Amino acid sequence: MHLFQLRPQKPTWRSPGGAAPGRCYWAPQSSLFFGDDRHESVAWRRVISWAVRGNLVHVFPTTTKKCNDFLLVDRSGCTLPPHTAQRNERDSYVCPRVEVLPMSELIEVGVLHESAWQAIVQWKRQREERR
Repeated sequence: MHLFQLRPQKPTWRSPGGAAPGRCYWAPQSSLFFGDDRHESVAWRRVISWAVRGNLVHVFPTTTKKCNDFLLVDRSGCTLPPHTAQRNERDSYVCPRVEVLPMSELIEVGVLHESAWQAIVQWKRQREERR
């Protein structure tokens, strides 16, 4: 099995306040439309929360594959808990298409830095203005 196909471990820490925009999560690939056409499937994909409505979380799926239409969030863009090994972290590219998942399917892994979150907000607004 490939490293990124393994199920991520549940975190032993909890950030205060529950679900909120600008958090990094692992989501089951089977629950996402993004990436369902991969040649070699993965079990989990990193996502970033955009909005929270009750038990539903609006997320941006990410990929490590470079794409000019996606926004780059470098590996230092997400603050991870101290016990998490950051040497395996890679740059991510944020897909502009928002998907909705139940909170119960997500595993929280960190919080975006303010500068990375502001870049995502500005990028999303600019994309919507061009429509």
